[in-house]
Amino acid sequence: MQSFIPESPTMHAYFEKHGQRLEYEKRQTLVRADDPQPWVYFLEDGIVEASYAFPDGVDRMLGYFVPNSIFAQNRSFFDDAGGDLKYLTITKTVILRVHRDDFLKQVAKVPKFNQEYLQMALLFRIFTTDLVIYLGENRIHNRCVRWLMLMARYYGEETSEGTRIMVPLTQDTIANFLHVSRESISKTLREFTKGGHISIRKKQITIKDVSALKDLLEY
Repeated sequence: MQSFIPESPTMHAYFEKHGQRLEYEKRQTLVRADDPQPWVYFLEDGIVEASYAFPDGVDRMLGYFVPNSIFAQNRSFFDDAGGDLKYLTITKTVILRVHRDDFLKQVAKVPKFNQEYLQMALLFRIFTTDLVIYLGENRIHNRCVRWLMLMARYYGEETSEGTRIMVPLTQDTIANFLHVSRESISKTLREFTKGGHISIRKKQITIKDVSALKDLLEY
């Protein structure tokens, strides 16, 4: 599976040598806040869904971790984040994990390890900025367009039919991403499909021409 995260050979080698290897089936909870250790994870293979549960019980989609991603158990670095991070495997998944303290020691003492980690952190910061941009659109139509652009950029793979989003997506999941109702996103997706801009098959969206998506923005 292709990944927008570049290979990090120094970090990968460290996790392979010192970490625990775990394999998960599809749709399994990867980690819970009450796990006994503050783990840091290296995703070797698979796709992991990340969502955030607010104290009022509302869950919001954040995105997906793809191979070469590093992420941490909730509250590994902060005592109380005000909610709870949830990780769910979307496909069969292989992870390597090390204790938070060992990970931080490696960041501090190995310059190449530190460099690879900072590069990854920067990529996730850029992703977060793109997320804020699409959520900043007031109109559902425009929000959906910018969301499709984000998904194509980070989770797209080129096919003969266009750019296919690797992650299977239900309308409920898309509505959660966009913070809108399922009915609203269903109507918008029908419009894009009817216009020939996207096609949907077996929960996978294919965008005919990503570069043309900006032309769909309405102001």
